[in-house]
Amino acid sequence: MPPRLDSASEIKQNIEKNKAIIVHGPSGIGKTRTIRQVSQMLGFKVLSIDSSIENPDESLSLLLASCRTKGFAKILYLFEQADNMREYDLVREIIKNSVNPVVLEANDYNRIPYNVRSICKLVKFQEPSLVEVVKIVKFSVPHGVEADFRNVTSDIRQSVISTINSSESYKDTDYFKAIELLMTKGILEDRLREDKNVFLWVLDNIPRFYYGPDIVEA
Repeated sequence: MPPRLDSASEIKQNIEKNKAIIVHGPSGIGKTRTIRQVSQMLGFKVLSIDSSIENPDESLSLLLASCRTKGFAKILYLFEQADNMREYDLVREIIKNSVNPVVLEANDYNRIPYNVRSICKLVKFQEPSLVEVVKIVKFSVPHGVEADFRNVTSDIRQSVISTINSSESYKDTDYFKAIELLMTKGILEDRLREDKNVFLWVLDNIPRFYYGPDIVEA
């Protein structure tokens, strides 16, 4: 998909220049995965911080103290769901003082205070068209299953899951939940191992969900 490639190039350029960036766009279109893929390609180890972090003030204060020093490993700080965070004063200080690249991922960058946005480069992840999503979903649906495209939206991940869920062959089974766990959390349930046809479909479609080095891990 061209929008993903364009965004990836922009992310790569700013990371290489050690500029803080905010990658924003609708949920489910590949923002976080692309950030991780580009970071790994550049040799960075990603340290992820999200809005559900425990003791955020203490954790971010420790990060602020350590981000001023460059270690042996190449580190990139990734703030996931940054538009849901509350400790923006600490986030701003980390951005200003970090010797390592900082990337904020957000669905709605307008929820991030201006004093944080103003010191970051904005990278807009384009929302895919429904035609593009339908093409991806068609490739992802198991062979022989009559797909129901009524639930397709710009959220690629959820569209694939919803289409499988509503397809005729899956209405009376619980396979889609097992597939969702595998594709989103990496949990492989026995029911997929035991059903050869479904398991082969999962293997064939891993590239639709994972990219670059992540395919090896998958």
